[in-house]
Amino acid sequence: MPNKASNQLFLLIKSMTKQEKRYFRIFSSRHSNEKNNYYTLYQVIDRQSEYDEEAIIKMLNSHQFVNRLSIAKTRLYDQILKSLSAFHAQKSVDSELFFVLQSIEILYTKALYKAAWKKLHSGVKLAQKHEKQSILLQLNNWKQRLIEKENYQSVETEQIDNWWEDEQGIIDRLKTHNALWYVKSKVFKILFYSGKTSPRDLKYIQSLMEEHVSPLIESELSIRSKFLYHHIKSAFRFAIKDLHNSFEHLKVNLELLQSHSWLFSENPFSEISILSNMSYIGIKLGLEKEIIPIFEQMEKWHKVVDQSDENLKIRWFYSYYSIFLTKQINENDCSIHTPEIEKIEEGLNRFDDKIPILRKSDLKMALGVFYNKAGEHRLALKTVHDLLNELSSRQNAELYFTARFFYLLLLIELDKKDYFEVAWLSTKRLLKNNDFTSFEMEELTQAFDEYNRSQDMMHLIDHLAIIHPVNKSENPFFSFHKWAITKSVSVSKPNGNALAS
Repeated sequence: MPNKASNQLFLLIKSMTKQEKRYFRIFSSRHSNEKNNYYTLYQVIDRQSEYDEEAIIKMLNSHQFVNRLSIAKTRLYDQILKSLSAFHAQKSVDSELFFVLQSIEILYTKALYKAAWKKLHSGVKLAQKHEKQSILLQLNNWKQRLIEKENYQSVETEQIDNWWEDEQGIIDRLKTHNALWYVKSKVFKILFYSGKTSPRDLKYIQSLMEEHVSPLIESELSIRSKFLYHHIKSAFRFAIKDLHNSFEHLKVNLELLQSHSWLFSENPFSEISILSNMSYIGIKLGLEKEIIPIFEQMEKWHKVVDQSDENLKIRWFYSYYSIFLTKQINENDCSIHTPEIEKIEEGLNRFDDKIPILRKSDLKMALGVFYNKAGEHRLALKTVHDLLNELSSRQNAELYFTARFFYLLLLIELDKKDYFEVAWLSTKRLLKNNDFTSFEMEELTQAFDEYNRSQDMMHLIDHLAIIHPVNKSENPFFSFHKWAITKSVSVSKPNGNALAS
């Protein structure tokens, strides 16, 4: 049996592409005096399908470095990171700019001031093009050092004034961008990652936006700040159920991203994020024609990006397939034989704990609803059971308790009365100990309490059928109201087979 020793080195090696491994082999031969030790250890770990430190020690018993294996592993880990950094250096604008800064420092220490100035000017152009304000400040520091070194002989007073104004402009843009990032982070944490949102939270967010966002003049913002500006407004509008305006802000950001693609090249996921949000809102608004090209862009997107980026693959997977399932459920087009379902199941197994828990739970909830609509109640039950084992009410109370009530419905569908009673008592305890509440949860609690006493299916259906969303705020994960309407029609027919909405 493999032991429980840290396997971070193993995971890093297994994440490498063939090209990265080939580069590491060359890199090791050039940059390490201990090439044989490093590369021997690397090869042994690379051949393992599961990390087993005992097997490594036994296999490399004749090598002295095995006696200090933890040190050897740390050095190999750092060596791989250096190799990957060198391999990907040309793919990042930040890497290019850091190279410029290093070059200026080297030229400065060698008193090659003209060459340093030339390098500085090229760096400023690149940083301005990509709106890298913090790098521009560092370049300005070098400009000051070069001027002082020359005792101000090569500069006019007017130039000093201009540089001062330029630097103040950089600082102002940096402050604005950082303030927008701060607001965006607070908004997203409270609205989407705190598990619940109260009227007090919404009031706080509104005051935050009035202080930092409302005073801004959009036309004076940099492209990156403009993107954050609309990102915040779209999220807030979505939170208060103003889907039309949320969609419009997303459209502006998609246009910004596509017309200034070089500014967002270091974060290619921005586009898939916008496309998935637009698709989801478009589905909810019934904008069938508008979302067809958006969904098609999502479908094709992963084919044109760097396939060696595992993070992008994972993010595309959960974003695309969450929307795919929502679209199929909304169109009542749910078949267990749909080829994409097998891909979703494979992806969930393959990526597993690499997917953020809230994203994975959201995807599993949608998959459970899809299975139920396809008449596969047992598969739906298993999927939702897995979700509830992984998610807690603290992470997202609305999703967690929606999943629990959906799980209860599935037990009823499968006529598992004994399991239902146990599950219901457990759910009641959790609700009592949790401060999350909503109009829908209160109605559901009453309806299931009555069903637990009477076992009257029609009474449960009638009760759920009259639960209407408050302020059109329909549960985003599952509609108990629509389930009841569909069920009431099917149970009235001989041998009716209900499909949940």
